[in-house]
Amino acid sequence: MKLRTHAFQRNAWYAAAMGDEVTRKPMRRIILGDPVVLFRTRAGEAVALEDRCCHRLSPLSPGQLVDDMIECPYHGLCFNSEGVCTHVPGQVDVPEHARVRAYAVVERYGVVWIWGGEAAGADVTKMPDWRWVEDEGWTAKGGYFSIPCHYMMSVDNLMDLSHVGYVHKTTIGSALDGEEAEIDTFAEEDHVTVRRWTRNRPPPPAYAAKHGIEGLVDRWQIIEFRAPCHVRTFKGMGPNMHGAEGFDFTSAEADAPESAVTVSRGNTCITPETETSCHYFTVHCHRGHVEEERLDQIWTSTVETLNQDVEILARTQENIAYNPDADLVFIHVDEGVEKARQLARMAVRKEERA
Repeated sequence: MKLRTHAFQRNAWYAAAMGDEVTRKPMRRIILGDPVVLFRTRAGEAVALEDRCCHRLSPLSPGQLVDDMIECPYHGLCFNSEGVCTHVPGQVDVPEHARVRAYAVVERYGVVWIWGGEAAGADVTKMPDWRWVEDEGWTAKGGYFSIPCHYMMSVDNLMDLSHVGYVHKTTIGSALDGEEAEIDTFAEEDHVTVRRWTRNRPPPPAYAAKHGIEGLVDRWQIIEFRAPCHVRTFKGMGPNMHGAEGFDFTSAEADAPESAVTVSRGNTCITPETETSCHYFTVHCHRGHVEEERLDQIWTSTVETLNQDVEILARTQENIAYNPDADLVFIHVDEGVEKARQLARMAVRKEERA
């Protein structure tokens, strides 16, 4: 087995920024290997343009906004939210072909999304489903992380949670995660799901401390991947969860029994930046109302956990650079990882044939 990479899928929605990152001050972000500038109009609408002036290819992002136009900081050309050049200093006529690429943009779930392909082909029905972020029955909090690794390595990290007992010993993990978890993988036409159970065991120390859990619990983790880079998780624990009546634990959209002590849903988009880096956007939802102070405590622990992932993934990407063709040993926890990679590669090949 080799760690094969593939081209980026273009015709899909990618998270470009958290909503509060995009302001009237233009910001630059590299997405799918392309420079993008993001800003808001005076009406508050998010705009995404190619961050490369069509005159001398200078970045637009260091420029200022003039009303709803962005002014190139090099020679002063101005572009509207459609990417059309509206003003050339010292020149009455604007060349007809003077324009930069404008991306289709949708703002939803507190995230600014852009369509990676041609704007005319943007399909809102292909947006990821993060509906719990907006559901009154859930309390949500999220953020952005930059990870110096290929985006599929970050997907791998979520599809195989056996690492939590080693990478996350101080936060969410215990040795039981690697040694005793029951793992099943389900591959469908458009998604891959990994189901994990740890049954009748003490909760990880960090969970016990945070939630006051005593005694033995059943813990479930359901991870779903959809191409090109969308991962949803459904996790929780409590006494006698395994086999609980009405609990369909093969789907990320399942409902947990009321007796569950903890229930959470993770909604994550891992947007490719370059071949060796990615943008990690995640919003975690917790069942019921969570007080702000408590929510902040949970998020602080989440950030610590994610930073532990960033560290190990960065080191792994660095190691891969020394021998990108190294053979890998396949073990049982890799089934979901490999099926997710297969699905991602198939999506790219389908797009290339279209």
